[in-house]
Amino acid sequence: MLEELVSTNVYVFGAEVCEVNIFRERLGAMTAYMALAYVQEDQGHALRAVGDKDGMPVARQSGNPVFVLEQMRRYLESRFGPPEPKLTDAIDPALDYRPIIEPPLRDSRPRH
Repeated sequence: MLEELVSTNVYVFGAEVCEVNIFRERLGAMTAYMALAYVQEDQGHALRAVGDKDGMPVARQSGNPVFVLEQMRRYLESRFGPPEPKLTDAIDPALDYRPIIEPPLRDSRPRH
């Protein structure tokens, strides 16, 4: 169960503005971190989960929040292209709640 949002990181990969949210979760006595990625839509007023080839949201998990962010950043770079510098203030505080648009953004690249 995702318990707490630890950080939101915003990057531009190619033409996509992506948000990577890092959540802390408890797995018994262990603490794990999960990264979920979204693309901004509707000029940042809505988010769509980044999906895999089957249309399921892409997630990465690790015991280290820095490592899980790096895993997701590398995935997004391979998917959308090289990143621009990290955006630190790209999220308007007035947009604290934004709808998540369904379905996730399917990965339409050919399967290997």
